Amino acid sequence: MYTQQRSDLPASQAVLASEGGKAILASAGPDLGVYSDVPFTDKFVRISSQVLYRALVPSTAATIRGLVLLATIVLILTTPLRTNSNSGFWEVVLVILVGLYLVAFGNLLVFGRSLLVRLMLGPPVYGRLGGLPVRTIFAAMKLSVEIRYHLRRSDWEKIKEFNAYDREFTEAIVKRAYYEQFGAEDETEDSPEFEAAWQKVWNDQILNVGPGNLRFRDVLVDENIGFRTEPGKLFTITATAGHLFDLEFFGGIFVVYLHLSNQISQITMVQIILPLLLLGPVFVFLVQSHQHAQLPLVGPIEGIPDDLKEEANTRLEGIKGAIIRPVKVRVGKSYLKIVRNFLGKFVALASALNALTWYLAIIATLVLGAVLPELDAASSKSWYADLAIGVLIIAVAVPVAFYLSFWILENIRQLVAPVVAGLIVVGVPYGFQYFTTGQIRLDEAINRIIGLLGTAGTVLTEAVASKVRDVTEGKEPEEEDAPLVQVAGE
Repeated sequence: MYTQQRSDLPASQAVLASEGGKAILASAGPDLGVYSDVPFTDKFVRISSQVLYRALVPSTAATIRGLVLLATIVLILTTPLRTNSNSGFWEVVLVILVGLYLVAFGNLLVFGRSLLVRLMLGPPVYGRLGGLPVRTIFAAMKLSVEIRYHLRRSDWEKIKEFNAYDREFTEAIVKRAYYEQFGAEDETEDSPEFEAAWQKVWNDQILNVGPGNLRFRDVLVDENIGFRTEPGKLFTITATAGHLFDLEFFGGIFVVYLHLSNQISQITMVQIILPLLLLGPVFVFLVQSHQHAQLPLVGPIEGIPDDLKEEANTRLEGIKGAIIRPVKVRVGKSYLKIVRNFLGKFVALASALNALTWYLAIIATLVLGAVLPELDAASSKSWYADLAIGVLIIAVAVPVAFYLSFWILENIRQLVAPVVAGLIVVGVPYGFQYFTTGQIRLDEAINRIIGLLGTAGTVLTEAVASKVRDVTEGKEPEEEDAPLVQVAGE
């Protein structure tokens, strides 16, 4: 739980394994050191996600991005007041005061960051003993149920050794946290009195944590892989997607600003915003769909006691740094649905917070415009009202677009198949016509294509309606039977 199978885990807690993520041994014969290459898509997504993470999350990148956003937001908020002003001095004063307000509000958000994280992702899974947010851990448990790994025997032995120690190490870390908070002054971690109290906490509370029917006691098995990889992926995707959706929200507001400033038309505004809203969902979909091809065995994470970290490095010396490449990975039908539901609430709350931030900034700017001389705030109210409407539309559109586009990506095969079949039906006769006569009757072809687009819209509408019916009627998606455990040589 505190060892890693991903190199980009944060200085916090890794997690347990789930029963559903059991490794399946492939009957591939002896390990000759011959491995298939990692698919290009997996390589590309892994590298792209790491580049995007480093471009958005670290403090230096965040500072640079923050300064650029600060200057742009000040520009947007003060545009109508500066346009209607006859005093360059008071325009400068307005820009400075609005900038100072935004900096102060940003610092307030940083100060209350732990509260915001708790609001979006829940409290620590171990309560006063810490741990990753409970929603992250529970989502990781559910995701691990959906993954099956087929491994070579030699890789399986490494995974088994790694996971066996991970269980011991997890208990040791949580036990240390419990001792530091509740251990008596005259007790040690190994004293019989403390050990008895700890075992009761471990067995009655910690091991009983979990969503639905899943419990830690059920998932702490050596055969498990999924729950040791998914928490790191969820942390990375949450941190990266959080910044990405913030930029997506800001981009939408900036496009609205361009329209209000008469720089683009309304139709152009819509044409820009709609594809912009797809960036976040597509990124999340690709990252969660294409990062199973490699399982790096890294070792203990940062931020844990030195003695336990040294012990972990010693125990894992023989396998630390190994990269496991599964022979096959099978992901269940509910995997992406769980990701969508986990991030959906996060995106909705982040959009609401962004909207609140913009509304408070608009109010502050109007107040300054009314207080400072030489600034005509009254004539600018309609402009700010239109901006406020744009903020509301973007705040609603971002989570709605996330849910809808992510669902479309989940079901892309079912949705695209009728369209592709229709294109073949339409295209083949005209291809034959052109091949034999050298001409195509464009009017007839265009009419058929328009009819095909109408059919595609009907298919999409019916698919969405079917999904809504399933949700309202409480139907659960059918799951494939879990594969049997295979032993090499059998």
